[in-house]
Amino acid sequence: MSTCRSRRSAILAYNVQALAGVGGAATVAWAWRRLTDSGMKNGALLLATPLATPFIFDYDLMLVAPAIAWLSRKGVQYRLLPWEGTTLAVLSLMPLVSRNNR
Repeated sequence: MSTCRSRRSAILAYNVQALAGVGGAATVAWAWRRLTDSGMKNGALLLATPLATPFIFDYDLMLVAPAIAWLSRKGVQYRLLPWEGTTLAVLSLMPLVSRNNR
C-alpha cells in the first residue's frame, strides 16, 4: 500500500515538474517573440530556468537576481501594477527562506 502511494506521488511530482517546465518554456518563447525590450526577454529566461529542473537549491536562486533588477528598473521607468511589486519583493526574499535548516 505504501509503495503504491509513493509511486503515485512520484508520478504526480513528475507531471507537475513537466507542466512547470513546459509552461516556463512557453512563457520564454512568447516573451522572445513578442517583447522588444531585451531586459524583459532576459528576465523571462532567467525566471523560467529554475522551473526546468526538479532540484533547485538556494544558491541556484542567484539566477533570479538579475531578473529582479531588470524588472525593478522597468518598474522605475513605468509604473508597476500592485501585484508586480509584491511578486518582486517575494522573489527577492526567496533565497533567505529557501534554506532548509536540519
